[in-house]
Amino acid sequence: MKEKVHELLEGEDGGAKRLLDGLILLLILLNAVVFALETIKPIHGAMEDFFFVLEMFSVFVFSLEYFLRVWSCTLFEEYKHPLFGRLRFMVTPMALVDLLAILPFYLQFTSVDFLFLRSARLFRIFRLLKLTRYSSALRLIGRVLADKKSELVSTVVIVFMLIFFGSSILYYCERDAQPAAFSSIPGTMWWAVGKLTSGGYGNVNPVTPFGKLTGYMMGLLYLTAFALPTSILGAGFMEHIQNEKNPATAECPHCGKEIPKSK
Repeated sequence: MKEKVHELLEGEDGGAKRLLDGLILLLILLNAVVFALETIKPIHGAMEDFFFVLEMFSVFVFSLEYFLRVWSCTLFEEYKHPLFGRLRFMVTPMALVDLLAILPFYLQFTSVDFLFLRSARLFRIFRLLKLTRYSSALRLIGRVLADKKSELVSTVVIVFMLIFFGSSILYYCERDAQPAAFSSIPGTMWWAVGKLTSGGYGNVNPVTPFGKLTGYMMGLLYLTAFALPTSILGAGFMEHIQNEKNPATAECPHCGKEIPKSK
């Protein structure tokens, strides 16, 4: 029984697994739509009963899925211990996502503070993260991010250094001319981030010659810096797609082990 459950939840793509994944995928998307529609008072009032039934059904399905995954995870070699293996499985990222997706429902039966309970309902948005388990495209994105994490972290560090360096220069250029707008280096960094994300100065403009020059240079450098992660991710996608089309290893027809492919 456990083997069949494990194969259905974690095995290779088969007819039954594809059907189950598709149904859960639809349920996740429906929950995301309802999560947004509940904030519209007329719709919430007119469809409150439907939303309640859907919530009960979703919690039942997601809870059953979570407990079956925890129950059958001991078939994985790294989680084979009946107690500690399950505990290790329960703290894996996707298991935590599964838990957070159902946690708000069960918290309402405890004595937690009402304000905390209302805030905890936001955890329902974690149901959307469950899509990564059922979408091959999202899994590919996750693999690319994992493979390129060191390059992406380096890019974030470079962007932060550019913001800090440029904001420091701009602060000393503009602090006397506009003390209210450029009152400190952190405040100038906030302005720089706003410029970086919106593409404009907003209501604040550098007025000194060196301040204007610094602002222009910062804009050009930011465009260059933000092109780096795009190229890194693009290269990562191409590598994974190429590997899927032409894998470096093949399965041995006799023992089933992976062996290098002959070129």
